[in-house]
Amino acid sequence: MKQERVKLLAIIITISYVGAVLFMCLHNFSSSDMELPTSFLGIPMDKVAHFIMFLPFCFVFWFLLCFSREDRSGHVYAMILLLGLFFASITEAMQESFTEERCAEAYDLFSDSLGISFGMALVLSLKERISACINRILI
Repeated sequence: MKQERVKLLAIIITISYVGAVLFMCLHNFSSSDMELPTSFLGIPMDKVAHFIMFLPFCFVFWFLLCFSREDRSGHVYAMILLLGLFFASITEAMQESFTEERCAEAYDLFSDSLGISFGMALVLSLKERISACINRILI
């Protein structure tokens, strides 16, 4: 019963995360009246946003693929990393194909990839602590 709750939670988190990323990638934010800074520490703010947006990718999919299943083999981490890079590429292609206001940029894809890579490094270095915490809370 508890394992089913973990699986359901992992699915809900994954769907919510993917939906939020797709919305942020495809929505035209330039039509809003929000005043945002143009850079952070000299880095263009849209690149910072891409990095932050893809940073949780590996944790979300690790939780879905590893924690909610019995099979926790090492190849899953490579699969998550490749899936993240594929998802980042797809979002850039969707921006080019489905919006008039947005376009695909190599630097956006680079920022996405950095976020995914840094997220994977965090997952790999903190997976035991995260697992213990999730076990205490959910199981």
